[in-house]
Amino acid sequence: IIRESDVASSSIEQLEMEMRGAYREVIHDTVAAVLQQQAQPETMPAEASAPRNVLKKPAVASESAVVFQPEMDVDKQQMLAAKRAKKYIYQAEKARVSGDVDSALRYFTSAWELVKRPGIANNLAALLMQQERYREAIAILEEGLSLAPDDPDLLFNRKIAGESL
Repeated sequence: IIRESDVASSSIEQLEMEMRGAYREVIHDTVAAVLQQQAQPETMPAEASAPRNVLKKPAVASESAVVFQPEMDVDKQQMLAAKRAKKYIYQAEKARVSGDVDSALRYFTSAWELVKRPGIANNLAALLMQQERYREAIAILEEGLSLAPDDPDLLFNRKIAGESL
């Protein structure tokens, strides 16, 4: 969860350094997957030909979505989606700190579409509440509360949004 106090105490340079590390991890993981795939023999026994946890059909790609590759393990796809969401969260915080609420809202929405996490729900809802879009904020907060029913930030913002209607 990114809170205003966290961003105020950390500099943009620190956030950029964290993101560079995340990019290195993505590149490393991608190269390792390609090398592993190239090292596999061309013919495989029938029982080994279909890996576990593999999506059968690729999903439709959008600007904010991870392109799901049929040969990629579901766990790997989830990890890549989480890393892309982290990038969007970084961009959202950078935009929010600079006062660009519309861009921050767009980036948090993209992150939320990729991974449903309570912290993202809370930040997205807070921006919606700032724009007096309380019904949308409540919907996001309710979804976040379905993931973490006891989250104090979600509960607090849900109460505030409900009272603001």
